[in-house]
Amino acid sequence: MEWLKALSGLVVGLDTAPLIYFIEENHVYLPLVRPFFEAVDRGEFQVVTSVLTLTEVLVHPLRRGDHRLAEQHRQILLHARIPVMSVRYSGGMSVGAWRRWFVSDSSPFLDVPLVVGACP
Repeated sequence: MEWLKALSGLVVGLDTAPLIYFIEENHVYLPLVRPFFEAVDRGEFQVVTSVLTLTEVLVHPLRRGDHRLAEQHRQILLHARIPVMSVRYSGGMSVGAWRRWFVSDSSPFLDVPLVVGACP
């Protein structure tokens, strides 16, 4: 996939949705997110996420009372080789602006927001 090649050597910010799709093996999005996580596993690029991702992946399972799934999500995120970063207000505003201007209608990230930021 050409968009994965473009990420080579970068540090990529991971949003919540693709992580959930991957963990829960969502049949609609798994063909798109699996190659992303396989590339991460091969070390083609690095991934970071925020503490907000941990919060977001736990909301739905806990709301449904599915503590087993919530714990599975928590364990995967905390034990993966994905650094979890804290978020400041100014950083959140920057990501929002980035997504507004750089995620186009033709972007593969429109429906599955894999990248919230990337830097060399």
